[in-house]
Amino acid sequence: MNTFYRLSVCIVSICVAISFWLGSRFTVDDAFITWRFGKNFALHGIWNFNPSHLDPTQAYTNPIFALASLIPHLNNVDVVLFFKFFSLLTLGAFTIWFLVVTKKSFFMLLLVLALPATAIHAFGGLETFFFIFLVSALLVSLDKNQTKISIILTLILLVTRPEAWILVGLVPLYLSTDCPRSIRMLSWRDLYANIKNIRIAKKKLLVIIFFLTAPLFFYLLFHQKNFGSFLPNTFYAKSGAIFLFKELVKYSLFLVPALTLLLLARIKILIFIFVFFGVMALGYSKSFLTMNYASRFAYHIFMPIYCFMIYIAASQREKIMELIISSERIARCKVENFIKFLAGVALCIFLSNSGVRPIGLYTYYPRLLTSHGQLGDVLSQISDKYRMKSFAIGDAGLAPYRSDLNVLDIVGLGSSLVVKNGLTGQVLSTYAIDLIAFYASPESIQTNLFAQDVLYKWASEKDFFRQCDVYWRPDYTLRLYAKQQVPELQKLCQNSDRLNNISDEKYFKEIMFIPPWHYWRT
Repeated sequence: MNTFYRLSVCIVSICVAISFWLGSRFTVDDAFITWRFGKNFALHGIWNFNPSHLDPTQAYTNPIFALASLIPHLNNVDVVLFFKFFSLLTLGAFTIWFLVVTKKSFFMLLLVLALPATAIHAFGGLETFFFIFLVSALLVSLDKNQTKISIILTLILLVTRPEAWILVGLVPLYLSTDCPRSIRMLSWRDLYANIKNIRIAKKKLLVIIFFLTAPLFFYLLFHQKNFGSFLPNTFYAKSGAIFLFKELVKYSLFLVPALTLLLLARIKILIFIFVFFGVMALGYSKSFLTMNYASRFAYHIFMPIYCFMIYIAASQREKIMELIISSERIARCKVENFIKFLAGVALCIFLSNSGVRPIGLYTYYPRLLTSHGQLGDVLSQISDKYRMKSFAIGDAGLAPYRSDLNVLDIVGLGSSLVVKNGLTGQVLSTYAIDLIAFYASPESIQTNLFAQDVLYKWASEKDFFRQCDVYWRPDYTLRLYAKQQVPELQKLCQNSDRLNNISDEKYFKEIMFIPPWHYWRT
């Protein structure tokens, strides 16, 4: 068994190293939407998606990362490099925390780190891994009745993702509720008795609600004053999708391993888990989930529950015999390993259904630098020469970030005008668009996508004509339209064609041995 264990550790450790080597080069385009706020404030003193007061829009859902982006921009540090080191610190802190709370469950940690999704989310530039780390730590602190730590973690979570806002009610209710733990496995009679005997300390409830509500209130008030709406613009852009029951089922399946808490009479934390993650699953099943790479939103639900179950399995080593009827016949290690086995099965299910296409994601950012990144650079360099003030694009990340121009996000994430009014001629005229980057393939513009038919009609009426195609992938281009011929854009398109108009497999072979930190830059 020891030999098998060592061999397993060796194999999984190799997978961890490979996952880090390949996955840490990934930086998602959407991260630059958030980071643009820090850049605009540092350069122009304006807290807006655009480097002006045009169309005030809160285009981020992770204010803590938007604020953190001020640090590299105010200190002339590359923003990608800064957040890559932040990712390393977060991974290091998570590793130490996991080993401590799970009593050195090293192999279960390796399984987490070996997941391609973990490296992708940890280094992608968004708050995904930071969020799951905080939620995992919150679940453990609640189970341990650590009131102060739970409140601090909740306050940080409130400015990490909007899904955490429900914690303003759930955490105070949990901490002020007295629900004694049983010393044995619950029967239905025990369950009813526990629920019947629940007591709530009303004064404690109100105090904790105040401490959590006050900061959130002022946060929302700031955004109402600055952007004209309490909620992030992305909420209005992504809500309103048709409810998909199959999506609800898919996300809810990751809650099933938590049912093992019934065996250990952890009723209160079980209810908390099902309410919190159940609301998240419901929200995800009726939203337009853009950038759901590597099952990002399922990862929000799956990983904290996985970590908590490993913690539960490890923390019950000394008490497990007391919690199960007739436990004299059941080896303590078997019960612990059974819970870990269920968590491992959940991990395998996530991996098989995560939609991870590693090669496509590992080549993602290198392609982005030589397409969207170069487009932003060229526009920044030629804006004065051709009197360009603004442009329209759907990929509102790296290209707008580098351009330092006003940008109309045709998807709507970066434009409250598009969300409120749609992509109309009036909105386009308000922005005084000088250049348009259409979503396209080498064959045609995707006119059925994000009202690009309206955009194309407007461009034709304004005598815009085709410049060239910027290649990101063989089947994915940005077709540029402008009123005048721009040779610099032609050169950019030719370069992107040469570098990016090849298959993922061929591109991957060219970059797989390049150190990932080569791409830790904008």
